[in-house]
Amino acid sequence: MGREVMQPVELPDEPGEGAGPDASAPGAPIAPAATGRRGRRRYWTLGVTTTIAVALLGAQGVIDARERANLARLAAVPGVLAPVDASIGVLWSTTDWLTVYSLAGGAFRDLSIGAYIDDEGTRGARAVRTRTGEVVWSTVLSVAIPPVRPRGVHSAPACSVDDDAESPQVVCLVSDAARLDNADGTVTPVPATFARLVVLEPSTGEKVAQHSEPLSSALSLSLLDGLAVVASRSDAGHLVVVGQDPLSGDESWRFESSDPLAPALPDAWSQDASGLDVAVVCDHIAVTASGGEVWVLSSTGDVVNHVGPGHRTGVEILRGDQIAVVDYGSSTSISRTMRIVMGDGSLGAAYDQLPVPLQVDDGSAPDLLFTMSDRLVAWDMTTGKVAWSSDVSVSASSLLLDGRLYVRTSGGHLYAIDARSGETLWVVPLTSGPDSSVATDGRSILASETSPTDPDRLVAFATDDGRRLWEAPLPPSVTFVWPFGRQLIGATEDGRETFVLG
Repeated sequence: MGREVMQPVELPDEPGEGAGPDASAPGAPIAPAATGRRGRRRYWTLGVTTTIAVALLGAQGVIDARERANLARLAAVPGVLAPVDASIGVLWSTTDWLTVYSLAGGAFRDLSIGAYIDDEGTRGARAVRTRTGEVVWSTVLSVAIPPVRPRGVHSAPACSVDDDAESPQVVCLVSDAARLDNADGTVTPVPATFARLVVLEPSTGEKVAQHSEPLSSALSLSLLDGLAVVASRSDAGHLVVVGQDPLSGDESWRFESSDPLAPALPDAWSQDASGLDVAVVCDHIAVTASGGEVWVLSSTGDVVNHVGPGHRTGVEILRGDQIAVVDYGSSTSISRTMRIVMGDGSLGAAYDQLPVPLQVDDGSAPDLLFTMSDRLVAWDMTTGKVAWSSDVSVSASSLLLDGRLYVRTSGGHLYAIDARSGETLWVVPLTSGPDSSVATDGRSILASETSPTDPDRLVAFATDDGRRLWEAPLPPSVTFVWPFGRQLIGATEDGRETFVLG
């Protein structure tokens, strides 16, 4: 705010100090000294009032600026919804799940870009205008050849939006490898007949580059430092991981294991037909194989950690900057043990716990891992010991926002818990509904409630004390509500129609 210029203000006269009884009489002269004192007093009062007003306005401006900055920061956090208020309604609806899947893809400007596989086995990518449902472009990456394999055994392409590149691009790895689920519970991998890396222009979906990849490539594509990280098996059965330029296909680095991969374990599990799973976090690459082997590589392909074959293993993302190598079946309690991949690539302490799924993780309380069983537990990953535990029982995905955990329980309550201490900051009752999800747009905590007579409603709770800010009825046909990408979506009870709310 600019400097205030003090202006003369005419105020009613008051008797001056020491003035006689007749000093204020009509026509009586006023002593110059008294006049000066009154004038100075009036100017001084006006100056103080203006200063206070300026200070208050300035303080409020600082608070507003901080709030805007915090909301802008949260808007970039995965899972945080676009702003939602009491006027919430249906933005658009569709019966096409391929369009809905795009909402969980990468973001580019006002587009959501995701991959799909249709009923015939055609694989592609499409961009949907998030707030209107308009399909801006749809690009076929591979047609179904042959189109006779059963539905559900194929994987959709893996696509990532690289918005940090000099020229933004969509990088997709597409293959027709499949997993055939047998009646006895076993899985038969179906070898690929093709595998390719395809680069698309995000505004138009135009193909700008395409390169063949090994037929044994894992479909869990990752990007690191602008390079596409692709894992495969060599002809001799060795693990091969390369970091390549998506546009040119040139390799920047290459890792190959010294020994062949171990045979797949009888109970091996992988969502990828290759039997390989790849994840990138904290500038490290973690690869697990169906024989139980684990590699942690640096961003240039150097081995940081290696575990030999053994139990079933896999990679799970615990938090936005935390992954774990999970040993399935080695624990007598919940049949899993996980080891955290630390920031230096080493494998940290082991935990026989299920991690709390975080719908939103803004990175606060970075040294803590939250797990759930009959209790909510926070682990200090620098020591491997329990930081705190709570009697709260988590029943669904939770939110980590500004150092607080927001948890909805099966008992019908919404809790706000201090992520550092485990202290319950507030708790409010909720009417149980068919779903138990919670969501946030950064300004409030959102949850759905049912009503025996009225339509289900969406309720917004204040983050600081849990008070109800507003509630709004949901469309009568909506039975389930959950966050998907940056949107809140609802679905009918039979799941045939999806509504994007906002």
